[in-house]
Amino acid sequence: MNRFLFIYFLLILFCSSLRAQDSTALALALKGIDLGTNLHYEESYEVFQKLIELEPDNPRGYFLRSAIYFWMFSEDIKNEEVGDKFRDLSFEAVEIGEAKLEENENDIDAMFFLGGAYGSLGRYYAMTESYLNAYWYGNKGKNYLEDVVETDSTYYDAYLGLGIYHYLADILPRFVKILSFIFGIEGDKEQGIRELQLAAEKGTYTKTEAMFFLGAIYTYREREYEKAIEIFNELLKKYPQNPGALLSLGRCYSNMGKCSEAVEAYNKILMNKGSQSRLPRGSIYYQLGEVYFKMNDFSRAKNNYLLAIASDTAEVGKKRWITPWSHYKVSICYEILGEVESAKYHLRQINEEDNERASENAQERLDDLMKDIDISLTKAENLKRCNNFDLALENYKDIAEQYAQDPNPYIRERLAEVDFRIAEIYFEQKNYDKAITLFEQIITINNEKDEWIVYWSYFYLGNCYKILENYNSAREAYDAAEDTDDDWLLIRIEDERKDLPEE
Repeated sequence: MNRFLFIYFLLILFCSSLRAQDSTALALALKGIDLGTNLHYEESYEVFQKLIELEPDNPRGYFLRSAIYFWMFSEDIKNEEVGDKFRDLSFEAVEIGEAKLEENENDIDAMFFLGGAYGSLGRYYAMTESYLNAYWYGNKGKNYLEDVVETDSTYYDAYLGLGIYHYLADILPRFVKILSFIFGIEGDKEQGIRELQLAAEKGTYTKTEAMFFLGAIYTYREREYEKAIEIFNELLKKYPQNPGALLSLGRCYSNMGKCSEAVEAYNKILMNKGSQSRLPRGSIYYQLGEVYFKMNDFSRAKNNYLLAIASDTAEVGKKRWITPWSHYKVSICYEILGEVESAKYHLRQINEEDNERASENAQERLDDLMKDIDISLTKAENLKRCNNFDLALENYKDIAEQYAQDPNPYIRERLAEVDFRIAEIYFEQKNYDKAITLFEQIITINNEKDEWIVYWSYFYLGNCYKILENYNSAREAYDAAEDTDDDWLLIRIEDERKDLPEE
């Protein structure tokens, strides 16, 4: 699974239920939560410290204080100092919560805070790829939360943690699912979504967190962008500068081909100079570069990739994946703009230690820079990605006509991709008969080579047949596509299969 995608699945954490408490403590807790969500971390921490002083034997304040560092760590998981503070404070909350439960084994609030603290630790260890610890703490937190809802099924705030747990345990990478089987831990993403929706609709103090997580799911995993946009726009009415909501909103618009709206969302993050957010600005510059690239505005894309490179190391203190990939993407911009030596310079800045895949791609490009047909295909693909289907189709057909008689083997391979992209456009335009005919031709012609084209053609064939309610043919096409080793394609196949009726 894409690391960026996985990190944002883990963005949100539990918040306290705070029911039946002293009004002063309740007011402090709500104030701190609101400050934290508005990214006023220092002020929020001070409020939670006052809450601890008011009720030193209650795990609530300790847990909420640890939450500040979890929010900060979620924005930048390379910040080990913040991660260490979160972990230490969480164990402090656990100690207080367990002492509370020893005094009264039926203390439902203590169960809830322990479930929240252990669950947050589980997510922390998952984010740091310590999966054995993640499952141990996550399962322990789940057990406490199950005790909560078994005792009181209307304790709606507990459903946030259960929903996160059930969803993530189902969609984590395959090797992690093996751990699930070994430890007897089951995931159910449909159940998880239902529980998250319950917390979002009926939770008193977890409503915001549940909405954030649902929005992240719809953005990065389920690809239900309209639902995500509705959620994030509602959240932004109350938290207009929240970078997590704006970042995800921008990703939704970008994935939908609404490029101007994506640019607007990303720029709002950059314009908020006074934010205490730890989200590295390099991440935003990179996303802006991606959108401008899709818009075929290679000059602005280049400038934002360069800003991403400059910002990433300066802010984070070490190179992340953004730096090598920004070097790679800016080299493409330079090539398209005719500045070949600058392109070569940036390709040489990428090494295997930074990112193995980016390094391999860079070396291939250094050995064989882009040709005219590659540049033409890039521009046509960008038109398609920004929903300019008619113009993209026209460009692809022009490319096919221009190179139709060229015997060069490389050109012939690229023309196979032209056919595939044209078939994709027919699919997007709901011209399924034409799409089926062309995808079948592509599979026949390319069956011994260009495997990615073949497997993705089978996938789109399955989609066409499913839409046309030819379910047997859809299953056969998905079966053929599953021979791929492309993890993203396998995820897409699994998602499409779930909607097929039972045989």
